[in-house]
Amino acid sequence: MHFFSKIVFGLMAVTAIAAPATSPSESKGELDAEKPFTFSKAAQGTYDLISSMTVDDDGDIHVADDGVARSYAANGTVIDYRKLSHGQLLAMTGTLPPRLQDKSDYFANVFAKVSGLDVDDEDQIWNPSGHFHGPSLPDAADHDADSSAGQSVNPHSKRQTFYPAFASPLYCVGQPCTTNTACAIMGCSVCVYLDQMKKKYCA
Repeated sequence: MHFFSKIVFGLMAVTAIAAPATSPSESKGELDAEKPFTFSKAAQGTYDLISSMTVDDDGDIHVADDGVARSYAANGTVIDYRKLSHGQLLAMTGTLPPRLQDKSDYFANVFAKVSGLDVDDEDQIWNPSGHFHGPSLPDAADHDADSSAGQSVNPHSKRQTFYPAFASPLYCVGQPCTTNTACAIMGCSVCVYLDQMKKKYCA
């Protein structure tokens, strides 16, 4: 019996030595690499508010530097809006999608003293001009090479009622887009862009 115990312990020792060691940092790095991008809880609450607006399938959502999120139709008219508080704006700029994270300081400065709750001018809300209006024409140079993944097959078609099996809000968040439909196809709700930045993303 004593001899048998020695054999068992010997085999356990050999197995432990032969097993490849995985450092905690390597394991954590692999797990982080597999995790999809997500907004913070506070930011997600703001995006949920934005997503509650009436939207045009072929339009998008613009958050202007007056703190008002406007839902635009494809023809450029405002069809709905939400006034965002200073805290909501900072929550959004605090967890930007990876492709915009290098602009975090820029957006923090833009919205540093801004609150949409201070906007009372109805004409400014429904007929924004100048810097309160988003870029009037898209510039292909401002879109990443991978932005085609977020484009609709037909940018003028209405939102599809059948979504692919792979559509998932877990993986569409922060992905580049051109219209609200492009995001809906991937499992998100709206296509958003901030200030004068032409890089839109799904939320």
